[in-house]
Amino acid sequence: MKTVMITGISGQDGSHLADKYIEKGWKVVGIDLWQPTGRYTNLQTVINHENFTLETGDISQQEYVRRIMLKYKPDIVYNMAAISLVPESFKIPRRILELNTYAVINFLETIR
Repeated sequence: MKTVMITGISGQDGSHLADKYIEKGWKVVGIDLWQPTGRYTNLQTVINHENFTLETGDISQQEYVRRIMLKYKPDIVYNMAAISLVPESFKIPRRILELNTYAVINFLETIR
């Protein structure tokens, strides 16, 4: 069975990708930040599916990315995790840089 890894799984685009890959019979590994409420509203159609696994963690941390990639060895990786709200970028510029840039580098270096 092929495996797809999707970061930002609980967002609109990530959850739609999860639906499509589950329909195709793939194993889907979704990555998102931990939610204290445990509610992932956009994942209701896949959260209990046998081919779906939710992993929580911070993809801006290189060791986490390396560990999760080695654990699942995905065939495809979609990075849908990002903060794209311009007003937020002025409030938390360092976090924007970590998530939108360093996280991508972490995946590329791990794949390489």
